Amino acid sequence: MKERYFWLIMVVIVIAWIGNYTYLKSQQLENPILLTHYYEIPFEDRSFFEIYYLTNKDHQKLNYLELNGVGVYPSEEFNHFVYEQNVPQFEKEFRHHYLKKVRFELRDHGLPLEPNSGDKWSVQEVIPHYTHVNAAKRPESEDVGNISVKAYTQGNQLFGNQMSGSSNTNETYHSATAQENVLIEKLVIPHHKKIADSLDIKIGVNDEFNLAEDRRNWSEIPGKPFGEIAFPIQLMQGDTLSIYLKVDDSFKSYLHMPLRWVGKTEDGESFENLIFMNSQPRFDQDDINQIIAEKEEGME
Repeated sequence: MKERYFWLIMVVIVIAWIGNYTYLKSQQLENPILLTHYYEIPFEDRSFFEIYYLTNKDHQKLNYLELNGVGVYPSEEFNHFVYEQNVPQFEKEFRHHYLKKVRFELRDHGLPLEPNSGDKWSVQEVIPHYTHVNAAKRPESEDVGNISVKAYTQGNQLFGNQMSGSSNTNETYHSATAQENVLIEKLVIPHHKKIADSLDIKIGVNDEFNLAEDRRNWSEIPGKPFGEIAFPIQLMQGDTLSIYLKVDDSFKSYLHMPLRWVGKTEDGESFENLIFMNSQPRFDQDDINQIIAEKEEGME
């Protein structure tokens, strides 16, 4: 009788183990998932950008990327401080997955751009190469959002006392003082169509608010909403132009790009003034589940 109970218990244990193993396998990714990024990177001798991705908890890592035939590799500094460690490196741990990042270095000699030309080079899909992924299967291109590299034109320094600040709620502040009379003709926002519904902007002239020091609610921030601004904006020497940016928490893509004030001096000389903006989404387990479900649905 005791032997019968023993085998009954063993059967229950085996069934439970099989059930747990089957569930765990069902939660595993066939391949890592690249998250979406909207970047505009300055064209320089050495340009850097970070790519975020989801993996299983089995030490998968992103070795390098192909961008329109251009091979891009992790920076030497990133390799030294991250890849040589013997413990898993991740940004955040979820139930069955890791959120990871790689900092890539983009060398100027690999791109069809000329310095100071104003030209731009962009990719929407990349080919990622991972370790611990089926080597017999040829890597496929994946949507990465949009990564652009722009060879900005170099102009005169027309603004001084430039100040920037940010908060942990994806708000950014920037102000600059005109060194001479200038006319601001427009504000250029890279990837605007993709982020317009998730980006709030306010613009002010000669206000004293500093987001880095003052933690008022967004509704109390001075300035006019971007949609209500009547361009051009005339700035006299000594006027301070401020911009306030807020990315909605529901926006789940990574942003790294400069907004650009575009205008002319009194002598008719065109100029651009860059305002760099970064935003990192905050994910919870429900967000991760949704990303995986959408990826699997797109593969069907």
